[in-house]
Amino acid sequence: MRTLPLILLAACSQAPDAPVESAATVLGAEVPADATLPPPTTLTLVGDTFASVETPFDMGVTDAFPEEHVFLLAGAEPGEGPCHRLIGGYCLDITPPIAIAATGAGGPDGTIDFGMIAPRYAGSRYCFQAVAVRGLAGLATGLSEVICTDFCADEDADRDGYCDAFDVCFGPDEVDGDADGICDSLDTCPGGADGADSDSDGVCDHLDACPGFPDDLDENGDGVPDDCESVWGEVAFVATHGRASGCSYDNAHEVDWADLGSMDWHSCMLEASRRKAMLYSNAYTYNGGWSTHRNGDNAMTSNWSTYTEQSATSSAACLVGRDPRAWSDSEPLLFEAEHDGLLWVYEDLGARNYDECQLEAANHGASIISPSVVGLGTGDNYWVNTVHACNTYEWIGCSGGCYSYDNYGAYSRSSVRDCMIGYAKAGS
Repeated sequence: MRTLPLILLAACSQAPDAPVESAATVLGAEVPADATLPPPTTLTLVGDTFASVETPFDMGVTDAFPEEHVFLLAGAEPGEGPCHRLIGGYCLDITPPIAIAATGAGGPDGTIDFGMIAPRYAGSRYCFQAVAVRGLAGLATGLSEVICTDFCADEDADRDGYCDAFDVCFGPDEVDGDADGICDSLDTCPGGADGADSDSDGVCDHLDACPGFPDDLDENGDGVPDDCESVWGEVAFVATHGRASGCSYDNAHEVDWADLGSMDWHSCMLEASRRKAMLYSNAYTYNGGWSTHRNGDNAMTSNWSTYTEQSATSSAACLVGRDPRAWSDSEPLLFEAEHDGLLWVYEDLGARNYDECQLEAANHGASIISPSVVGLGTGDNYWVNTVHACNTYEWIGCSGGCYSYDNYGAYSRSSVRDCMIGYAKAGS
C-alpha cells in the first residue's frame, strides 16, 4: 500500500486533493517527549477502515465538549509520532508526514462529523487521530485512538465497510470468529477450519460425531451414527464347542470356544467384540481361521509352523473364545483409533509372557492384537494368538510378513514379548 503526499484528503467545503495544513502550524513546534506527563484525556474517534475513492466516508468524534474545537490529523501509519508544544508536550500516535485533514466543533451532544471525502487515488492509506487542545498550556489535551483507512477504486457492494477489492467475503460482516479465514456469514464450519472433512461425510471434523464414518446413518435414531455405535458386549458368549485342550503354561490353552462360521476378517473381529471374546484358531480348535495380525490388506490365518495370510476381505473360519482364568471381561482400555473401517479400543501393555497377555485380553473383553491392526506399525515382536497350544507361542517378525515362535516342552512358560490387546468397538 503506498502512502501519497498528504494533500489528498478533503473535508467539509474543501475540494478533493486540496492542500491541507501541516499539524505543526496549529499544534506548535515539536518538543522532546516528556515521560513525566500525566495521561492525556480521551476522545472517541469512530470511522471507516475502508472507503472507495472520491466518495464520502465516515470519520467523527462522539464525546467532544459542546463547541470544543477538534483537529482530525492524518498520518502515515500508527506508531510513535512527534510531540508538540501547544498540546502540552503530548506525543501523537501516528507517524509523519502528518497533516490536518479536517476540523470541527462539538455539537450539543458532543458529536462531530468531519464530512470526509476520500482521495482520488486508489491504493492509498491514511491513519487518523483526533486532538482537542485542553487546559492550561495544553496539559489536559484530549487524544483519540488511531483509525487507519484504506482507499480502493471500487464499491462496497455489501455495505460492510470493506471495499470489494479488499472484501474477503460478501456478507453483512467481516467477523471471523474461528480465525479460519472464512467470514462467519459464509462459514460452513463455525468453530473449526472450513473444508476439514477427513471422512468426506459432509460434517466438519470438529463437529463430526463419528470420525472416519458417515454421520447420517443412524438406524435406531439414538443420535449415535451406526458405524460408531458400540457393538462390544451386545451378545452373550456361548461356548458352543466346549473347552479346548493343549499343554500351555498355567493351562492357558483351556479356552472355551465357539465356531461362528466363515466370514471376512472385519466381520469376524466385530463378532468377537460383540461377545467380548478373543480370536482363537489353533491346532486344538482347528487351523486356518482368522488371527489378530494385519499385513497391509491381508490378515494372518492360524497355521502351525508356517505363517499364512490372505485378503482380509476374503472368507475364513471365525473361531472365538474366552479364557476361564479371567475374573472380568470389562476392564477399560485407554486408547481409541479408527483404522481400515473399524473403530478400535486398545492398549499397549508392554513386555509380557504369553499367558499374561492372553489373560489381560480376556479381562478386558479383547483379543491379543498386533499394532498393525490399529495402524501403528508392522507388529514386529508382538504376540499373536497361539497357533499350537501345546506348546508354542508366536510373535510377529519380518516387518509384519512372518512369525517366529517358542517351542517348549509341555507347560513351559514363554519368553517375554510385547503385548497389545484390543477390540473392534464399531465399524463395518
